[in-house]
Amino acid sequence: TTAAESALKVVVSADIPQNHLSVAELNRIFLGKTRKWGHGGRIALIVNTNEAALETFCHEIVHKTPRQFSMYWRKQLYSGHNTLPAQGEDDQQVIDYLAEHRGAIGFVLSAINNSRIKEMTITP
Repeated sequence: TTAAESALKVVVSADIPQNHLSVAELNRIFLGKTRKWGHGGRIALIVNTNEAALETFCHEIVHKTPRQFSMYWRKQLYSGHNTLPAQGEDDQQVIDYLAEHRGAIGFVLSAINNSRIKEMTITP
């Protein structure tokens, strides 16, 4: 695999009006701290549990290990602060979820070829 093929892509359902998010914004979204999009719609999270995708995502976006990320969400759940994000076992499950749910955001390693979702540009 080339770097381009294994590069993390943050993808959203096509109804999201914005086209880019910063790493800090993504961090807040995936840690459940930001729950609404700028236009007011509710954010629906899906976590790709594929090992390579999760490892890359945790390292680049939330700056935690996959285990720390999982523990963080368990703590959120048990303390009643949040519900767990949806989970997809691979890129295709994540893509299918995004296509079906308005306001959804997730991450994949593969190229996207679906008009119902779009890739976000990640800004520093």
